[in-house]
Amino acid sequence: MWNPGHPDWKNGHIKIFSNYKQDEFLERREKMMHLIRSGRLPISPGNIELLPSDEQRNTKDLISQKSIDADLTIVGFRHELVKAKGIDIFTGFADIGNILFVSSQKEKEIS
Repeated sequence: MWNPGHPDWKNGHIKIFSNYKQDEFLERREKMMHLIRSGRLPISPGNIELLPSDEQRNTKDLISQKSIDADLTIVGFRHELVKAKGIDIFTGFADIGNILFVSSQKEKEIS
C-alpha cells in the first residue's frame, strides 16, 4: 500500500498500466522490473500490468477500460502527437474521472 501522507489517500492503491509497442515490450518490462527491484519505484510487481499494444485495440479505449474506477489517471503524451493531432489527443476520455496529462518528451531519471 502506498502512503502519500495525506489522510484522504491513506487507503489508496497505485496501479500502473503501461502500454508498449510489441517490439519494445520485453525490454520495457525488464526496465520496469529493474526500477522495482532497485527500490526506485516503490510498488509491488503485482500492481503493474504491462500491456503490449496491438493495432486492434485503441489506446484511449484501453486507458478508459483500465482506469474506469480510478480516482486519478496519469496519461503521458508526446509532443509530436500534439503537433500531428492537436487537441484531439486530450479528448475521448469521458468515461473516467480525473486525468493528469504529463509530457513524456524526455526521459526523466527517477532518483
